[in-house]
Amino acid sequence: IFIFFSISRTKLPGYIAPLSPALAIMVGRLWDGYINPEGEYSGRGALKYSFIFLIIIGIVIATGSGLLTTFLNDSDTILKQFQEPVNWGHGFYYISAAIASGLILFILSLWQHQRKTALGIMSGMVIVVSCLLFSYVIPIADKYLQSTLRDYSRIAANQMGTADNLVVYGINKPSILFYAKRPATILLSSQRDRLTEVIESSETAYIISKSSGIEYLTGHPDFYILNEKRGYVLAANRPPVKP
Repeated sequence: IFIFFSISRTKLPGYIAPLSPALAIMVGRLWDGYINPEGEYSGRGALKYSFIFLIIIGIVIATGSGLLTTFLNDSDTILKQFQEPVNWGHGFYYISAAIASGLILFILSLWQHQRKTALGIMSGMVIVVSCLLFSYVIPIADKYLQSTLRDYSRIAANQMGTADNLVVYGINKPSILFYAKRPATILLSSQRDRLTEVIESSETAYIISKSSGIEYLTGHPDFYILNEKRGYVLAANRPPVKP
C-alpha cells in the first residue's frame, strides 16, 4: 500500500495516513527487540545489514540534498514549466546538514554499542528533517505544484452556475475535482477538436489547463483567459464579468 500510493502521481497527501499506526507498531516492535539484549532481534544479522543500508541511503540523501538546490535553481525544465524562476531557499542545505550530522552521531553510537542512544539519535534526526521539510521545502513545492490548481479550481467553482461546465484539459490531477467540489469534463491533450467544440458551444465553460496546452487558441474569438500563472491558465468561453 505504501509503495503503491507513494509512486502514484494522482494521490492526495492523506491517502497513506491510515498506514501510519500499523507502520509505527511494526517499527516500535523491532526497536524494542533490538534495544533489549535478550530481545528477539538483538543478535540477528538482518538488522546489521539494515543499518548498513540505512547509512548508505542517508549518505546518498545528504549528498543529493546538498546538490539539489543548485540543480533546481538552474533547471531549464522547471523554468519552462512554471514560467518563472523558483527560489528553493536553503531548505535542502539544512536537510543535508541535519542528515549528515545525524549519521555521524548514529555511527559513533553504534560503534560504542550504545543502542538506545543510536536509535534516539535516528528518531531525533527524522523529527528534525521532517520539521525542515514542512518549514522550508513543502510550502515552496505546494506553491508551485499545487496551490495554483487549487486556487483555479475554487475560483471556477465560485463563478460557475449550476448549468456551467468545468473542463480540465491536458492535466491529470484529480485534486482539481476535490477542490472544485463538482464534476468536470476531462480532455486529453490530444483532444483539441473536442476542446474547440466546448469553447464554441453556447453553454458556458471554464477551462483549467497548462499554458503550453492552449497556445493554439490565442486569438480565438470565444476564448478568454481569466488568469495565468506558474505554467497554468484559467480560461472561459465567455468574457469575464466585471465587478
